[in-house]
Amino acid sequence: MAQRLLHAPPIDLSVGAFTIRSVLEAHGRSIEQVQFVAEHYVVTVLGGMVSVFAPGLGGRYRVERSRRRLVRLEGSGAAFPEMQRLFGEPVVDEERKGVELNGRCCRFLRVVNRGGRLPIRIECWCDRVEGLRLSALPAEREFDASRSPGWIPLQDDEVVCRAALRVIGSEFEYAQTLRLQSVARGVEGAEWWEELLRYPVHRG
Repeated sequence: MAQRLLHAPPIDLSVGAFTIRSVLEAHGRSIEQVQFVAEHYVVTVLGGMVSVFAPGLGGRYRVERSRRRLVRLEGSGAAFPEMQRLFGEPVVDEERKGVELNGRCCRFLRVVNRGGRLPIRIECWCDRVEGLRLSALPAEREFDASRSPGWIPLQDDEVVCRAALRVIGSEFEYAQTLRLQSVARGVEGAEWWEELLRYPVHRG
């Protein structure tokens, strides 16, 4: 029998359920990112790609709607040492007082790297959202941090309101910005969301 992320019982959307909309900007282009967050799952829509993170199954899955299945996105910490050599270790400096951004009183972090071959600078404004720690989002962040250096030390109940990343190489410079658009309680389009979570899992 094919394994599925979601079985017959419906998801309790009253526990840790949010819809988080952000915009990523890089190379003069903007891409919307939407995260549908609940207690046991995080569905992320970025451009034309849809992925599902499920803590209970210990991984992330790509949604193939045309074939009605979920394909495990394999990833491991094997490349972690090489990434550390390239980017070094993060050094975090936090403002003692909150910083206002778009009406929110945000925690402000500056992050630079030490010992890497590529200089990195990050500025991040983050704010707390009541109930977010009850969702699967903290587990997803922990999963990602085990496979790549964790540069922004977010609390379990925090969202990024704005983040600016800059990487400077000898012959290039890369800049990326993330801006929070909205955080709404509940999952928009919950019927569609629950349907794709019932797709069978294909592990490749």
